[in-house]
Amino acid sequence: MSSEVEKYDEQYFCSSCRELLAEYKGNGYVLADLRNLDTPTIYPVKAGTKFEVRCYMVSVTETKEKELDITVLGSIPTDG
Repeated sequence: MSSEVEKYDEQYFCSSCRELLAEYKGNGYVLADLRNLDTPTIYPVKAGTKFEVRCYMVSVTETKEKELDITVLGSIPTDG
């Protein structure tokens, strides 16, 4: 993984999205949960992070080759 992070091209994002992404400019990659547009959530995708998005558990590790390995485990809720 390169230590230099590519900057996103702001022309492809609305002003609201730019505000949401501003905090994560230096992280490289993010996962955006836009299910509820009134309260979107941004998760940084970098080595060592773990987060839950609805019924998915996402974990990020770094390989020996310095690449990101992203694991997504999903579950299906069952009623009684």
